[in-house]
Amino acid sequence: MHVARLLFVASVEESRKLLCQAPGCGRAIAKAVHVIRDQTDAVRVVGSGCYGKLSGHEQAIKGGAAIAGFDGRRLTPEERALMVADTAAFVDGVEARLAAEKEAAQEAEETEQAEAQRLCEQKAAFGASAIRRPSHDGWKRPVSNGPAVMRPGERANALDQLARFRKQQARAVAQVAMQRRPELSVHSLDVVAQAMAEAKAQYLARGLRIDAPDARSAIESAAVAVLAERARRGAAG
Repeated sequence: MHVARLLFVASVEESRKLLCQAPGCGRAIAKAVHVIRDQTDAVRVVGSGCYGKLSGHEQAIKGGAAIAGFDGRRLTPEERALMVADTAAFVDGVEARLAAEKEAAQEAEETEQAEAQRLCEQKAAFGASAIRRPSHDGWKRPVSNGPAVMRPGERANALDQLARFRKQQARAVAQVAMQRRPELSVHSLDVVAQAMAEAKAQYLARGLRIDAPDARSAIESAAVAVLAERARRGAAG
């Protein structure tokens, strides 16, 4: 067996070990589970000891893991079950999810940049059209080129555009969450977006950092709980 690419390294519970697929091995492994693509492009699971004996492992290590987000962490029971059922399909699903997350993040960033550019151009236009009073007439207040000079209709339009932009961002985040969490995918995109917003508000209210490594996972779990509570109340009503 030859290591064509190191996909990721993970671990599982000691009571739920996996079997090493290196030639002639078959021992149970729980820590430093190496998931690789071999020379035939097949996905294989091997232990750290066997991995170090396979040809191509040194070059694969230099290239780094192809799939981010594992770094030796323990797989969830759902992830382990999916990997045992069909390792290749599990890897394809993870790769598809990461690609979707990257695309959604890029789209959100591009949208934010476009909105920022539009607002800058709008402010510049307002500043150019503002009338400056002569200094000798007692007008001492500086002329504003910001929202303060917007007419009511223009301000309402700007607020409406901002609301649509935030809704678009919320839908992009919800779309990624639905790909990561099968239990969310049974709901509509708008319903999940609302649940994610509520879950995020609860998370921040607890004083937790939004940039923490587990923030996204915690908010997604909270969104699942929000929807479950809504379903429970609906059934009780």
